[in-house]
Amino acid sequence: MKPENLKRLGNFLSQIPESTVISLITALEIDRLKNAGKGLPHNDLLALLRPRLAHTSQQVARIPSPQRLFCDPFEDLIYTGRNPQKLPGRIVRKSLTPIWDWLGEDLIPAKRTELEKRISQGILAGDDEQMYRSAAELHQVAGDVLQEMIRSIDLNDKSYKEVSHRLGTERTLADVRDVAVALRAAPHLEEIRRHFPIPIVKLDEDDVFETERQYRALKRHAPEATGLLFSLLMSRMQEPWKVISLARELGLSSGTSDDQTTEMQEIVDTLLSDASELSHHVKSYDIQRSDLHQFVDGITEFQRLSSGLSESVADVEVASWDRSLRVQQNQVAGVMESLLERSPEKIMEAIPIRKIGGFAGRGTARPDLSQWPQENAVKRAVDHAVFLDGLRYVATKAAFGDVYRDVVDTMENTIVRYSENIVNEIRATDGEEREKAEAYLDVAVQLTRHILGETEANLLKRRAQAALV
Repeated sequence: MKPENLKRLGNFLSQIPESTVISLITALEIDRLKNAGKGLPHNDLLALLRPRLAHTSQQVARIPSPQRLFCDPFEDLIYTGRNPQKLPGRIVRKSLTPIWDWLGEDLIPAKRTELEKRISQGILAGDDEQMYRSAAELHQVAGDVLQEMIRSIDLNDKSYKEVSHRLGTERTLADVRDVAVALRAAPHLEEIRRHFPIPIVKLDEDDVFETERQYRALKRHAPEATGLLFSLLMSRMQEPWKVISLARELGLSSGTSDDQTTEMQEIVDTLLSDASELSHHVKSYDIQRSDLHQFVDGITEFQRLSSGLSESVADVEVASWDRSLRVQQNQVAGVMESLLERSPEKIMEAIPIRKIGGFAGRGTARPDLSQWPQENAVKRAVDHAVFLDGLRYVATKAAFGDVYRDVVDTMENTIVRYSENIVNEIRATDGEEREKAEAYLDVAVQLTRHILGETEANLLKRRAQAALV
């Protein structure tokens, strides 16, 4: 479908009701199964509709498809972050369709068509046995042919460039290896997924025993897949850094002598990469342009991950890992301190004051009513107040906690004094001056709500109402 037609269709589909979106997705997925993807531009339509599911309040039952079942063995390895670097055990979502198409168009077109048809028949007939049996055969056949292709490609050979071009990017070609390994080890990975729920809150002795059993089984039958075991567990753990201590219990070391060293290196590198991605999110934050809730979630997750990693990496005793983490922590702390130190000035721009009387500027501070509140200044001030409020919990354990507490203490005292003064102005003035004072009172109430809390904001409003009598 042409881009301009897709855009017009996307605008139309964005307007349809939620219930219609769900029904339409279901109908499209069933039609795609019945007609083997022919006829309608199913994938284009579904790509336009699926983002709407993120905002639906209804439970949506996803219909299996041959491609979705193909991806089952490596579902936990699918990566949706922004790090362009290829990490073992991470498969970017954008690689899935090119690899699927490569199998169907070049590598095993007849076999994929046959198995795709059998899987679709099983889904439509509600025959789970046929569906899963055919999917398992697809995993084995596709895994073998992809593994053979990877082995035959030399990084310095012309074939490497040709295959990279066929798949679209070198990153997709790099992901082919993990896809092939996961497909060939599918039965083992499925057993691990059945044992460990989402999320893994805590690992008990039985879990450690099961992990060791599966690790030894993979070592015997699919040694190239042992690293995927840890990637799978990390994706399911609430505290993914604890996989480091689990790996140590299985005998993995941080030395330089064997394959287990490489596995430990890959585990820590992946976690450090996640911390780096979160730190980049923090460093690129803009109070006026960024989503505050996403930012607070990001800084909270960085704090959790970096704190957990600090303990785990210290236990492993590899100085380079510890240094890398501390650099990230210091950079985040520096950015946060800079943001925090700017907040008082930005907040005060919305509630200006002037000095009355006194010598050498030591007079009494009073609200400046020479002009009306400035809309842009008020918005910036509220943004910074919301920013301070959002950090209230995470700052208690963060490296920038002392600066945060100093800033909040200063602003709490400033807002209290300003609120008292603006109420006095309301009592003492009339006409336009009083109207301006009331307008600044509204600003003070907004700031009080975020900096001191709802109770103090309501109290300020009642005091102001009493002053108007």
